[in-house]
Amino acid sequence: MKPRPIIFAVSALLLPATGANVTWDANTGTTAAQDGAGNWNTANTNWWNGSSNVQFIGGDNVTFGAASGAAATITVDAGGVTPGNITFSAPGSGSYVFTGGGITGGAVVKNGSNGVQFDNANSFTAITVNAGANSQTDGVNPGKSITLTIPAASGYATWAAANADGDGVANGVEYFMGETGSSFTANPAVVNNQVTWPKDNTVTDASYVVQVSSNLQTWTTAPVGDVNDTGTSVIYSLPGGPGPRFVRLSVTINP
Repeated sequence: MKPRPIIFAVSALLLPATGANVTWDANTGTTAAQDGAGNWNTANTNWWNGSSNVQFIGGDNVTFGAASGAAATITVDAGGVTPGNITFSAPGSGSYVFTGGGITGGAVVKNGSNGVQFDNANSFTAITVNAGANSQTDGVNPGKSITLTIPAASGYATWAAANADGDGVANGVEYFMGETGSSFTANPAVVNNQVTWPKDNTVTDASYVVQVSSNLQTWTTAPVGDVNDTGTSVIYSLPGGPGPRFVRLSVTINP
C-alpha cells in the first residue's frame, strides 16, 4: 500500500491580510535596497525584504529611501497599487516623484529632509510628517503642491479591523462567523483533512474568499470544488499530494 503523503495546513482569519515589510530597490543586481527610478507594479521584483528581492503584493508596507543612490521618478502601474502603510526615509540624494496610476494606501509617514511629489491620484488614511522643510512642497521644485487626499474616517471600518478581545481574530471576521466579539475565538483546526469556519447565515453585508498557499507569500483563490458553503459554515477540503499547504479565510465587510 502506497504511503499517504503528510499534508500540513494552517488557517488564518484576516481582515485584511497582514502585508510584508519591503523597501524599494531600483537596482536588483546589487545586494540590499538601492534608491532610483523604476516601475511600481505587481510583476517586477523591485522590493527588498531584508534577504532577497520580491514582488509587491497588495497590502505590503512599503518604504522608499535607502540612503544609497539618487531618488527619482516612480511610475505606478496604470491599474494603481494598494499598499498598506508607506514610509519615506532619506534617500542617498534627490526626491521621489510619483506618476502614472493611483495609490490607495494606509498611513503615510514622511522622514528625512528630502521632498516627495505626487503627480498621480492618491488616497491615504493618515499623514505624519516628522521631517522636511515644508510638508506641502516638493524639495526639488519649491512651491509645487503635494496632492494628498485623505478619505473621511469610517468608524465602522475601524471597528471591523480592530481586535477588541485580543484573540488575534478581527471584529469583522468574528461578525461573519456569528461570534459576539467579546470572547476568545480560536482559529479552526484541521479535522479529517478539512478546515471548517462557522458562518452566520443572517449576515448579508460580508463576503469571503478561501485562499491557499504553499509558502505563506503567494496566495491564490482555492478551487471551487474544494470549498463547500453550507450556509452555516465554510468547509475547505485539503487535496491530496505533497505539502506543505496553508489555507486562510479572508473576509471583507461591505457596510
